[in-house]
Amino acid sequence: MSLSHLIQHRGKAEYFLSFLLHEGRKLCQGNVGFFFISHHGSTMDRSLEGLGTKPMVSSSFPFMAVASTLALEACTIVIKYTHVITQPFKRYVEIGRVALINYGKEYGRLVVIVDVIDQNRALVDAPDMVRSPVNFKRLSLTDIKIDIKRVPKKKDLVKAMEAADVKNKWENSSWGRKLIVRKKRASLNDFDRFKIMLTKIKRAAVVRQELAKLKKSAS
Repeated sequence: MSLSHLIQHRGKAEYFLSFLLHEGRKLCQGNVGFFFISHHGSTMDRSLEGLGTKPMVSSSFPFMAVASTLALEACTIVIKYTHVITQPFKRYVEIGRVALINYGKEYGRLVVIVDVIDQNRALVDAPDMVRSPVNFKRLSLTDIKIDIKRVPKKKDLVKAMEAADVKNKWENSSWGRKLIVRKKRASLNDFDRFKIMLTKIKRAAVVRQELAKLKKSAS
């Protein structure tokens, strides 16, 4: 959850902002001033005034907290301490970024961005597909990145993917494992699902028996 989303929850905002101000001033020995953007006259605006802050009117960024230039370092420390904001964003649209197609005929295919066409589309390629443009909305970026030049030849792309061990990295990631399990479940027929159901029933029976033994020995 981002800082702006947290502040939109008005019930939690006053407590969080008071904590942020207190910890920020303590860490910086009172030499830092915090500024918050809010709708003028709103409940959030009045809460900020009660905390001794200086609200600024803004219509494009409602209820978003920002720090002044002098407060950037302190704000970073406070955010890490409270664990409100996650680690910095590391997945960028760039040459060599491995992505997953999340919509359309190629759904579930792992591709590599080989060129950026415009602000909406990227040229993607994979060893088993024809190079084609894909809208960014249909791409889910992964943490994997390979070292390639812009629009490489197919053999160079395959060589770079093998050198980076893309397939094993993806299959061993939590995201990849979930998709593999989901794909296997979707490919099951009725009889396979029936066998899985029987296995679950047997497993539950064994668990109940062992639990009963433990309860009996404890008593």
